[in-house]
Amino acid sequence: MDPQNPEDTPSIEPSALQLNDLIDEIARKRGVPHESIALGGFSMGGGIAIQAAARSRRRLGAVFAMSSYLCDDSLVWTELDASEERTEGKERRASRERDGERKNALLTTPVFMSHGNEDDFVLPSWGERTAHRMKEAGVDVREFARIPDAGHEMVGEELSRLFNFLQTELLDT
Repeated sequence: MDPQNPEDTPSIEPSALQLNDLIDEIARKRGVPHESIALGGFSMGGGIAIQAAARSRRRLGAVFAMSSYLCDDSLVWTELDASEERTEGKERRASRERDGERKNALLTTPVFMSHGNEDDFVLPSWGERTAHRMKEAGVDVREFARIPDAGHEMVGEELSRLFNFLQTELLDT
């Protein structure tokens, strides 16, 4: 469970691929733009949401991860380090964005993270370290909220912050 344990990447790949296939199908069949879709989850679900976004080539409307973290050796870090978007020129990036092409959706999608301050199952420091490391890699982590008096659970204050984030990113733009 500790982030220092090695990531079981082969078990993550099918879930991330299935989520990205589902998002592409929704966009294709229902006509919902990728930029209008939020992907997220709680605990392991939030980690898989981050994993899927890191493997997607299309910007999403939002990603959220609640009481979640990534392993220190996660493939996400490799994907972010390898992405040319961190260093390519603005003109090239703008050209690729007009064409709908992106190297890593996690670098172009706003992210919300939260964690119960009293969580003794997934430690808050693990989630906070993940958020900090993503920010350092160029991910737009809008907020990492530590929720007082909350354990490994979702509570009203946390959900209100999430809903405000989703409204801002998906409805107010």
